[in-house]
Amino acid sequence: MKEYTQADFDNFEVDEYGHKICPAGDYTAIKGFGEWCSFGKGCSFGEGCSFGEGCSFGERCSFGKGCSFGEECSFGEGCSFGEECSFGEWCSFGERCSFGEWCSFGKGCSFGEWCSFGERCSFGEWCSFGERCSFGEGCSFGEECSFGEGCSFGKGCSFGEWCSFGEWCSFGEWCSFGERCSFGEGCSFGEECSFGEGCSFGEECSFGEWCSFGEECSYENGAVKNGRYVAVDRIGSENRKAYFYIDDNGNMFVRAGCWLSDMAAFKERVKKVHAGTIHEKTYLAACDLAELMLKGGNEDYLQSGKKGE
Repeated sequence: MKEYTQADFDNFEVDEYGHKICPAGDYTAIKGFGEWCSFGKGCSFGEGCSFGEGCSFGERCSFGKGCSFGEECSFGEGCSFGEECSFGEWCSFGERCSFGEWCSFGKGCSFGEWCSFGERCSFGEWCSFGERCSFGEGCSFGEECSFGEGCSFGKGCSFGEWCSFGEWCSFGEWCSFGERCSFGEGCSFGEECSFGEGCSFGEECSFGEWCSFGEECSYENGAVKNGRYVAVDRIGSENRKAYFYIDDNGNMFVRAGCWLSDMAAFKERVKKVHAGTIHEKTYLAACDLAELMLKGGNEDYLQSGKKGE
């Protein structure tokens, strides 16, 4: 790979749009780059480099830690960045880009599928992410960020209002979400996650212990509106967790694996499928416990109404 000097860079041609054309190569000897530079595939840059607005980079470029980029920069697939890099607003990244810890991004940045981020990265409003992106612990996101299916988040991440998540996303412990966030089918949450008012959850979502919910949250793709739940773990023939919901009209629903129905239909199914077994007894006992906790005899619980389990 050719190594370029500052003198080489200064003599590169500029196209009719004012973009400096920079071929593929090793730019580690150069620290400062102006606006609207255009780089080929596989370029490499050292630590602490700075780039102005509108720079573009081909696939598989690599950057050392502490690099900074202006607004509206664009990056091809498979680019890699060291720790503490910073990016302006509306930058775009291709698939499978990777970022070190403590990177920061302005509002409106977009990322392709399978991108990975280290711990404590921060993102502005309206950022969007493709499927299967992964994030380390303690990352923070502004309002109205959107995430594709199967994204994963470490513990202690925080999200602003109106964020949206695709199916089967997973979250570690102690994550916090603002109001009106929405989650697709099969999302899973660790212990002590907190949710603002009006959050909505798709079918088959699962929650760790001591999660807390604001008012007017809905579950099971809207089947349970303004609801609360209790969960009973390690129950049934599959030794799994069952969720018992109640909505604001006092109607009760049960989620056990792929089965979702109202309480009466669930009891009938249990009696039919598990008749005369320990599973019939434990499921019906769990139904009695859920009705006691959610419908009567526990007014203090109902008044607080926030704890999931």
